[in-house]
Amino acid sequence: MIDHDAVRELLELAAVEPDGLERLSAGDTAEAAAVAGHLAGCPGCMDEARRLAAAGPVIREVVGSTPPEA
Repeated sequence: MIDHDAVRELLELAAVEPDGLERLSAGDTAEAAAVAGHLAGCPGCMDEARRLAAAGPVIREVVGSTPPEA
């Protein structure tokens, strides 16, 4: 079983990738299925997924325009 912290970390990582949240929520891999199952029963993580989905374009823009560390 996957815990809240792991789900939120995976959601944050997916939010950076174009269509990452959609792929993660599709449940077509073992990891994605575990996340989808967790989201189905956890309103708090589901709210976080919605928040990240709404902020996704801004997150990707900021991450894409941030220069790598020297």
